[in-house]
Amino acid sequence: MTTKEKTIEELGVGDGVTLCMYSDRMAMTIVEKSDRKLVAQRDNAELDPAYKPEFVAGGFAGHCVNQHEQKWICTPNPDAYRETFTLRKNGKWIRKGESLKASYLVAGRQPFHDYNF
Repeated sequence: MTTKEKTIEELGVGDGVTLCMYSDRMAMTIVEKSDRKLVAQRDNAELDPAYKPEFVAGGFAGHCVNQHEQKWICTPNPDAYRETFTLRKNGKWIRKGESLKASYLVAGRQPFHDYNF
């Protein structure tokens, strides 16, 4: 049996979301939410010390071959910068003031650093 992942519409204050910015992702916590507006704060996110990036020669300086194995330890940061997102007609939560191609939110905390960009 699999559990259905929640959508942002099903989340509430205190739940985690992820800000997707091209290839990097940042964990955040919802601090305010209405039907079409959401305010979130950046979480403290530390790379799990058990994860060690493995680089091989290639690209400009090297290529990380295990970057999709990253594990992060995330904790809410009540003093962090707050960002506002609005629900758009296409169903995506986009940073207020930005176009549809810019940064958007997904449900859950899924931070990621692209070592190969």
